Amino acid sequence: MLEQQYRAQTAGHAARFPAATTLIILSQDQPVGRLVLASGDRRWRVVDIVLLPAARRKGIGTDILEAVARLAREAGASELTLSVLSTNVAARRLYARLGFTDGGDEPYLEMTRRLDD
Repeated sequence: MLEQQYRAQTAGHAARFPAATTLIILSQDQPVGRLVLASGDRRWRVVDIVLLPAARRKGIGTDILEAVARLAREAGASELTLSVLSTNVAARRLYARLGFTDGGDEPYLEMTRRLDD
């Protein structure tokens, strides 16, 4: 079942964001998550970010998103976007703390962080 879900999600990401890059997130040389990132001239998008349950609430997500924002800004992007399930309260809290503002409709909220401040 998980394999099917992974394949369906990966195919969906590839169809919507064909130029996106998939990266494995490491902590202490161990894989703890995945980041799918689409970079453009003025807008970068976090297509997907997921951490294993044991790696959550340790600052890893914050570190990754801050690094992505820094790289996007250095590349000349003016915003970083993502979408999040409206019921994912913990992720929404993290994104808001990192400067993302929300908009859009349920079940997914579109969130944007301005980088040209």
